[in-house]
Amino acid sequence: MNGGYSGGFFNDGVGASHATVWTTIASASAVDMTPSGLPFLSAATTINSSITGVRKIGGTSLATGNASNGIADHAVVWYNANPASAADINPTGYTASFASGITVDGADLRIVGTAIIGAISHALVWNGVGNTINANTYTDLHSASLTASAALAADGNVQVGNGSVNFGGINALAWNGTAASLTNLQPDPTLYGDSSAVTVVGTRAGGFATTNTTWGSSLLNNKKHAVIWTNLNAGSYVDLQPGTGYTRSYITGINANFEVGAGLNTADNNLHALLWNFNGTQFVDLNTFLPSGFTYKNVEALGIDTNNTVYGYAMDSAGVSHPVVWNVAVPEPTAAAPIALYGIILLRKKRRKNDPA
Repeated sequence: MNGGYSGGFFNDGVGASHATVWTTIASASAVDMTPSGLPFLSAATTINSSITGVRKIGGTSLATGNASNGIADHAVVWYNANPASAADINPTGYTASFASGITVDGADLRIVGTAIIGAISHALVWNGVGNTINANTYTDLHSASLTASAALAADGNVQVGNGSVNFGGINALAWNGTAASLTNLQPDPTLYGDSSAVTVVGTRAGGFATTNTTWGSSLLNNKKHAVIWTNLNAGSYVDLQPGTGYTRSYITGINANFEVGAGLNTADNNLHALLWNFNGTQFVDLNTFLPSGFTYKNVEALGIDTNNTVYGYAMDSAGVSHPVVWNVAVPEPTAAAPIALYGIILLRKKRRKNDPA
């Protein structure tokens, strides 16, 4: 969420996902951003699309995400909540691409994601001039030490994601705009296996690490622990896994005050949205703030903005997932200060289907 804008997708009930932007935190503000007129979509019978990031720069609102014709996915950027403004930013020579996040570096726009070349995924950052992005103005962040890589989030000129290191496990990674700037964020390898950084603000990043040190352990969901890195280096990680009540957890978003994500609750074996304070010493189960008519099954916090608005989704008693927004009050800066929530908004108009990580 940025400047009151948020993005995602809804399922139309007949098998297609539609990229969606909400221009305010009200369900009636939803705009179907399904792109049209792009050459690679012209032969498509069903277009699947989604929004992965939004940003306001001056008077311009931008969204980035992906569209698929069932054969290939291409990264796409939209302007001012206008479906007709969709621009294909798949780079020349790459067979597919996926945009994961959008940020501003000084006065210029940056989009991060992944592109496929020679059947290998490469982390990419598209470098805009002002608010204009060109498909072929990009930096490939992939390097020879990696057998695959993906950029998942960015803040300014910092990018984070993950990569496979010499056909080994998946490691959390960070870059500063070039392949040569690669930093491996993998926590203590005697305690953790796979890891990934999925969100970053300043020099703080969040994601997960698995406590199974076997290669490929990120596939074992019950071994995931929520992790933050406080200074974008491997030694700065902090494990935020709740001590009791949860078998796994992960971070999806951070800001200057909080971390958000989800955890699998042992009492009901369902996914619960979680909110941690800045240093991870306290957490709140956001499921407890859901209104009547909503179940505790498959609830997830997906991000948090600079105003401490948490956005995510929750499932109602009919099994339909809805976008939701929680509002968080910032506690006084003392170690014992409790976290307070003062409202929840249900964006019921659009449905969102999502599988837990």
